[in-house]
Amino acid sequence: MRPRTLLAGLASALMAVARPPLAAVAALLPIRYWQTFSSLPIRAMGLPSALATILAGLFVGGRGFMAYAVRAADAASQATLDAAARQVSNSPPGAPPIDTLAPQLVSIASVAAFTLFTPLGWLATYCTLSGLLRVASIVADHAVGDPILTALDGTLRAVWARRRERAAGARRARAEGPETSDRLFTGDGAGLPGVDYAVVASRRKPGWTAGTIVVTSAGWYRLGEPFDARLPYGLRAVYPLTRLDTHEVLRKAVQYELPPLQRGPGHLTIG
Repeated sequence: MRPRTLLAGLASALMAVARPPLAAVAALLPIRYWQTFSSLPIRAMGLPSALATILAGLFVGGRGFMAYAVRAADAASQATLDAAARQVSNSPPGAPPIDTLAPQLVSIASVAAFTLFTPLGWLATYCTLSGLLRVASIVADHAVGDPILTALDGTLRAVWARRRERAAGARRARAEGPETSDRLFTGDGAGLPGVDYAVVASRRKPGWTAGTIVVTSAGWYRLGEPFDARLPYGLRAVYPLTRLDTHEVLRKAVQYELPPLQRGPGHLTIG
């Protein structure tokens, strides 16, 4: 067998062995990234990955809990011995005996506090609960990745989307220039055959989407697909209007007064 063929076979065997654990690790990622690693059996390894997370939480929590409990028990025992020594050496005649209830309660509270107030306890609790959540999601046929990674990914995506929106808004505002009154052209005058009018606005109009009924004192119009156009005076939003010969049920309508009709530019350059 040629060395190159032998190396290729060895690499293939190693990859076959490595794919399941790699898929188990990738299953921690938010589900939208799973498609990126389509060569790995992530969905098949989702349940083993979740169970491994639970076992890791129990293992870490168990070891940490035992060490914490030993320290707490030692502290409680020392407190009991100190109390007894003080009682023997310093207590006046007739003084009430010092009991060991308080150190015992401290010991019990300290052991319970491991889960709620120590970093290792937090880690163990999170691993166990997140693993249980992932098992439940898989059983419900709605698999999810690690909750913290998923939440962090969603937060970062939302922040990035807001930044992009603000940047796009700033670029558009510069392209639009100062806000001006709407202008009205005939469809033919604006180079839009088949429509009656075209409203040219210096700013986009909220709620003006395709299919909206525009109710005016001059009649009702159906709004076509809005688009952007670059005109000599800046970027503009164009709203094609087609008159309705019969009134329809107003599922979505806006009130609007048509501005004075102007002479059309002859064409609109789509931006």
